[in-house]
Amino acid sequence: MSAWDPIGVQGIPQAVDEYDSYIDGIYRLLSNGAPNGALAQYLKEIETVRMGLTDAAGDPLAPDGHREAAVKELQNLKSLI
Repeated sequence: MSAWDPIGVQGIPQAVDEYDSYIDGIYRLLSNGAPNGALAQYLKEIETVRMGLTDAAGDPLAPDGHREAAVKELQNLKSLI
């Protein structure tokens, strides 16, 4: 949640598990050695398809840089798998 928080719930105790349903998909990607682009695409899909966080044209609200930073942090966590 520190690197990827598309709905801005970090720090809200009641939302501590807000993104837990996406962990399995991220874990699978990381453990299978998915490239950064695949991880970023997965996060983008969550934001746009599952959460509906798009503008009127259907583009993601968050800039790509936010997802890229999250992917870097996820890759750092990969050593814990």
